[in-house]
Amino acid sequence: MSASASKKKRKELDQGGLSPKFQEAQKTKQAQKRNNLLFICVAVLAVAAIVGLAFAIRAKKYAPDYDVKAPVATVGERSITVPEYDYFYNATASNYAQMYMQFGMIQANVPLAEQQYGEDQTWEDFFKENTNTSVEQVLNIYDAAVKAGYTLTDDDKTAIDTAVDNLKTEAESYGADLKQYMNARFGSGCDLDSYRHYLEIIQTYSGYVNQMNETFKPTAEEVAAEYAENPDDYDLVSYSYKAFSAEGDTDDDGNTTYTDEAKQANQAEAEALAAELPKAETLPEGVSSATYNKANAVGTLNEAAVEWLFDAGRKAGDTELFPDDEGVKYIVVRFDGRDTNDYQRAMAFVTSISKAVDENAEEGTPTPEDKLAVFDEALKGGMSTEDYAALLEANSYNSTASAVSRQSYTAVEGLQDFLYDTARKEGDIQRFEDANYYYIVRFDHMEETTYQYSLVESALESKAQEAWFNEASAVNTITLDEELLAHANTNLTFYSNTTAQ
Repeated sequence: MSASASKKKRKELDQGGLSPKFQEAQKTKQAQKRNNLLFICVAVLAVAAIVGLAFAIRAKKYAPDYDVKAPVATVGERSITVPEYDYFYNATASNYAQMYMQFGMIQANVPLAEQQYGEDQTWEDFFKENTNTSVEQVLNIYDAAVKAGYTLTDDDKTAIDTAVDNLKTEAESYGADLKQYMNARFGSGCDLDSYRHYLEIIQTYSGYVNQMNETFKPTAEEVAAEYAENPDDYDLVSYSYKAFSAEGDTDDDGNTTYTDEAKQANQAEAEALAAELPKAETLPEGVSSATYNKANAVGTLNEAAVEWLFDAGRKAGDTELFPDDEGVKYIVVRFDGRDTNDYQRAMAFVTSISKAVDENAEEGTPTPEDKLAVFDEALKGGMSTEDYAALLEANSYNSTASAVSRQSYTAVEGLQDFLYDTARKEGDIQRFEDANYYYIVRFDHMEETTYQYSLVESALESKAQEAWFNEASAVNTITLDEELLAHANTNLTFYSNTTAQ
């Protein structure tokens, strides 16, 4: 990939929230939400199952030429060895490598040290930098967990045993003993003792984070105060809009000029819509509609239009025209309504079945009609919630009721009316459809708290969790033994298939 193409792709990834730099910025939030087993699964399976890190199992045993017990990274009172650093690095690099390969940012079959992430940084450097951050965060919180007396649960211990068993199974599949496999897979000096210790650190870290996250629930008074101060962060505004841009002439250098006539014609067209839109019962051609909170509305409108929309005195039908500073672009916006989310959401089982028929499907593959037939008895009513959940699970559908807001499934005729009918009771079930899907909807209950309360509570809880995590994970700064670090297995090569080489 050329430098310009790589730069363009990196920009696209950044805009979509997929770039390495964006991922790094989001690391804290990802870490605090990490499930206990996630890091372990990534560390054990990512290379073999996701990107197929190739290696050769050698006939002789590996003999490391460094002290495998010496600390290569120290964070406060905690430290890890080179083998343990290799596990962290392997998990970090493998977790993201396939995505970067798909976008052509990492080349298959080429060592990471021979590929540039940026002008002054290789992909090996980038993943080492990310690994160092992870080690610092994990060891700081691991230390806090130990000092707080946190101990692994039976489920934690079972998860670790399962991870070790998976590693042994992988080694057997390659016809190698565990020591050979681990040295080829992770790096020289890696063995079961160091791997188990790494897993214990990770499991303690994630378990303690999850435990602490349960302690940050705000009071009802705090929720009320937050909403009163920042309603725009939680309310949804519905609006209709259309953007106008004058036609211009672009030269070979990409510079565009606009004549007064072109700008005046564009302005006249925008003003005509602004006059028509308040009275329009159906949206004129080219006019879009949207429903967003204030933060997300910025993605479709300019700042002035957003501020106008969220003015507390706005009334349905209000329409305004917003020009840019050059008089080249205009946005016409009509305010359609504001939803404070002050209602209880319906909890329901919503199962969607695609109407699409795969012409190349093997004989015996269930058709959409076959899938619908599964619900024939259920649609007659009277089935218990437990039996209905079992029916869903047996047919690989989501067997848990979920919250359906007033903004969901609005294009499916009748579905919202069914769920929010005040006479609705548990077990009521009905089939709906649109152009592409059938929907089997079974009402379960209404949430106890309002959606508004849930939104504010969740936001305050996340804010408190993040504040704690940021502080706890940065108590001590990581120090590295650069001489020992040179023995770490960081110059990995990723392959586009899972064939061992």
